[in-house]
Amino acid sequence: NFGRILPDWPWPVRVTTLGEFSITVNNQSLDLSRQSARPLQLLKFLISRARTPIPVSELIESLCPELDGEKGINNYKVTLSRLRKLIGKEAVIQNDNKLSLSRLHCWIDAWVVQGLVKRAQREEFWLGKQLNRSHQLLELSKGAFLLNDSDYWLVSYRDEIHKDYLSLLSAVTEGFVENEKFIEAVELGRKGVSIDDVNESIYISMMKAHQKLNQIEAAKNLYLQYQQLIKVRYSIEPSIAIKAVYQKFIDSQAEARH
Repeated sequence: NFGRILPDWPWPVRVTTLGEFSITVNNQSLDLSRQSARPLQLLKFLISRARTPIPVSELIESLCPELDGEKGINNYKVTLSRLRKLIGKEAVIQNDNKLSLSRLHCWIDAWVVQGLVKRAQREEFWLGKQLNRSHQLLELSKGAFLLNDSDYWLVSYRDEIHKDYLSLLSAVTEGFVENEKFIEAVELGRKGVSIDDVNESIYISMMKAHQKLNQIEAAKNLYLQYQQLIKVRYSIEPSIAIKAVYQKFIDSQAEARH
């Protein structure tokens, strides 16, 4: 059910991680300033492993390396109990001495972005509500994954989510062009280049949208901006693909003069 990708579906637990960290349980937002640090850290660790059940031994070693043997095990049991009390027992699954979050009970924005990136590879993804809901999800996101956290085990997943978020944004921008929503494509594209100012696919979609809106100078300026950025930063020239889009503008202007 594609409607389940948005947090307004009646999820028992909703967690936002992109730009800000928040938890909503049964439609009640939790005051995280009043919560113990360990259960929240455990929740973040489970999220950062992208739905993969994690061995309890790895959790103990990563979250409380200073505690050995029984002390580590007891600390883990107390932390798990507090997390279940916080978000619900059914939201946290322990099976075969591995821990994970329930996909049936928990909505995690980062996980949804990753799922949509895979769906975006299918052509039917761009029909109707799918495109609009993906756009809504992108608009809900406020920034990088758990931006204010510095735990070492978050770094690689933060980079992974950043790439997936940009991939989805690029795909939705392209989808807007394909569905003749040119103004939306330009607006979303601007958000994209504010995050990654050398993302070629986003530039191409924006240039095409500007052309359809008869804003040829804006399209040309985008190309020149991109050309200058990659020349200064990487000492390279634009690809054949974006050059071809730019050349179409030049050719169309030449034809118009004649």
